[in-house]
Formats: sequence, C-alpha cells, structure tokens
Amino acid sequence: MTKSFSQYGEDIIINEYFGDRIGCLLDLGANDGITFSNSKLLLDKGWSGVLIEASPVTFKKLKQNYQNYEKVFCIEQCLSDVKKRTKFFHNIYHNNPNAKDNSDLLSTIDEESYQRTSGWGTFSSFEIECDTLENALKLSPYTKFDFVSIDIEGMDLQILHQMDLTKLGIELMVVEHNNTIKKEILEYCSDYGFNKIIFQNDVNIILHK
Repeated sequence: MTKSFSQYGEDIIINEYFGDRIGCLLDLGANDGITFSNSKLLLDKGWSGVLIEASPVTFKKLKQNYQNYEKVFCIEQCLSDVKKRTKFFHNIYHNNPNAKDNSDLLSTIDEESYQRTSGWGTFSSFEIECDTLENALKLSPYTKFDFVSIDIEGMDLQILHQMDLTKLGIELMVVEHNNTIKKEILEYCSDYGFNKIIFQNDVNIILHK
C-alpha cells in the first residue's frame, strides 16, 4: 500500500491519475517538502519539480530534504500580488497531532488568514520580501508543469489569478480553499477548461480538464 504524505490522501489520488507518467510539477507553499506534501510521491518516482517556500526557517529543511534530487529545484520566495516588503506571520508551532514537523504550517502574510488561525498554534512575526509568481519562476529551469499544488495560507486565490494555466501546461491541480474561496477557484479555472472535480473536502479541491 502506497504511503500518503498529503493531509487527506490527496497525493494518492494524484499519483493514481498520472500512473507511470514522469512529468514536471510546481508546488507553491511546499513547506519542508514532506509534511502534508501533495508532491513528494511524484518526486520520489522521478518527476522534475519546482518547490517554492516563503519561510526562511522551513526553506532550509526543504532544501536539505531534496538535496539529492537532481531534478528538483527549490526557490525561497514569499509570493504576493506585487513586489513588496511586508509582515510575515511565522507559525512557530501548530497544534496538529498528525504532523511530525509542525512549524510553518499556518505561516502567512495574509492578515485575515492569520486572525482565523492564530489560536491554533504559536506565532511570531518579522518583515519579509515578497514578489509575484512570474518573477519567482524566472529563477526556474522549467517553464511547463503537468501538475501544480497551491497551498499559500490565504494567498491562494491571488496567486492562482497570476497563472495562465494553458501557458504553464497544467493538466491537474490541487488548491487549498478552506471553504472560503472554492467558488472563485472554480470560476477562474473553468475559463481554462478545468471543469472536472476528482476530489474535494473542506480544505482542498483537485481539478483537471
């Protein structure tokens, strides 16, 4: 039986969808690349990938965890709608018994997201440089992605709106919605032909064409 790394077994569904295919993925809000990862199963099979993580603390873990993956490229970048310097709410510890590494699971630059989740763990804050996804991907060796995972704690829709799903070549995607932006996600993605839902719960939705 395949071991799942995702929060709710999303990676099992994603892995079964692609089967034996080896492609390229984009993971936005990758954390340490293992904890609640939607991508690790594919990367362990030999996929190429770009993993983007905002937290300088957790990025060090991400970089270390994938140091021996020749086709995986890690980018330390806080994603936003514009290039700016802003407050980063750093989640030092999240009260989640299912996560082995509980740091940065709720970290965000979104004030509303922070207010909603601040009681679920311990936070500190510091200033961080942010930039757009377009500028972050200028550092990437890859320009096309078969699969994308978006989990950016309150910034998911803003970053999704920056993505030309056709130009990026995306076939399958999982987006965190937390029952707050699902309608908007579906509306945006449907313009690119993503009308098939193969999984959804109160946290994530998986879509394909």
